[in-house]
Amino acid sequence: MHAISPRPIPNIHAPPGSLLGDASRMEFIQTMLSIARDVPMFWLPKSTETTTSTGVDKNAKTITYDATVAARWNALGSGLELDFNGTDSEADTPDTADLSFGNGSVDSPMSIVFLGDTDTIAAGTRDILTKLDLTTGTTLREWTLFNSTATLAFRLWDESAVAYIGKSVASYFAADTRVFGAVTYDGSGAESGIRVYKDAASSTLTADSSGTYVAMENTASLVRLSMEKGAAAQANFWNGKLSLVLLANVQLSQEDLWAMKAAVNSFYGLSL
Repeated sequence: MHAISPRPIPNIHAPPGSLLGDASRMEFIQTMLSIARDVPMFWLPKSTETTTSTGVDKNAKTITYDATVAARWNALGSGLELDFNGTDSEADTPDTADLSFGNGSVDSPMSIVFLGDTDTIAAGTRDILTKLDLTTGTTLREWTLFNSTATLAFRLWDESAVAYIGKSVASYFAADTRVFGAVTYDGSGAESGIRVYKDAASSTLTADSSGTYVAMENTASLVRLSMEKGAAAQANFWNGKLSLVLLANVQLSQEDLWAMKAAVNSFYGLSL
């Protein structure tokens, strides 16, 4: 499927929250949604937010922060980036059916797109977006996108089989280096259906699978930004900045991602 040609976004870079900045933001939202087509979650923070964010997706999902974020914003072009401290900074949104992409028998396509960086390259897992609850005795695992050292990894879980399929890309991140990242899945139930992109270019993939996977299941796990629910507590907080996270109910093509990157570069004043 060919990407929808985005409308040109004015290269103004007016401050976020200003009249021109808000106009540029609306153009950016319309462009991203027209490319992604079916978007159950789109986190795009505003400078007026404190403890909650209203998603710019079709259902305007409420995303709740761990605490006020009023002092954690940096302007980036006409957009913003939010700093996550790697210790307790996070957000979550309640479970809804459109955030699950399997019924236990078959999967459906999905994609995750993000813009961000990591402050340091250190050992351990740092989550970007997850639907994963590892509470002892009541695990609820569906999908997770995370950084391990400098590696980006994407896993899809079959909860009943305690199995997963996934792909990872080594040396994906460098400290304080912004990335327009994306992972896509065709819904086939096969590891080969997963793709990973960096700045809209396809990446060399490493298999990351375990057990006999059939399909994801629709669990009651929350969707969490910058962390996962560990066995006994929240864990694996993102340490760096994030500017947007978009979850689509389609497998985005490379053409789609190139069009998105052009919009991202224009709105945020970047040259990725």
